Amino acid sequence: HILFTLSIAKCALFLVSSIAIYAVFQIKSGAEDLYNKLLSDSLPANLGYLYENAIAQIIEAMAEVVFHTWTPKGKSHAYEVDFLLTSKTKLAPIEVKSSNVNNHHSIEEFSKKYSSIISRRILFSQKDTSNKGMLELKPIYLAPVIIEGL
Repeated sequence: HILFTLSIAKCALFLVSSIAIYAVFQIKSGAEDLYNKLLSDSLPANLGYLYENAIAQIIEAMAEVVFHTWTPKGKSHAYEVDFLLTSKTKLAPIEVKSSNVNNHHSIEEFSKKYSSIISRRILFSQKDTSNKGMLELKPIYLAPVIIEGL
């Protein structure tokens, strides 16, 4: 399973890097400047879509992808958990962040609402491994191993 998991992770990272390189070489004027910004991590882009897509591809290869949105009573805005996975008879809500890992209200509210049926709460980002209470903060590159272990 580990080799299969690592192969999936390599494929996902290859896909992401291939898309980025393709985009760079499609732009004729200023391509060198764009490429340098990409390499120095100073490209003004919303990486959230990219990270969420990479995690979705990894989940799709190993499990069923489920999304969840709800509007609490008395609130005007909806909460959204990026992915829900099942872990035996429990749920594992997953959030993916490209920045501002301190803003995780949706997963906290979901965890309060369904606390009796939650096994793990996971937030994937580019940051190192840590915990904030019951919330596990994990780097994106560990997603295949963690998802397979659910």
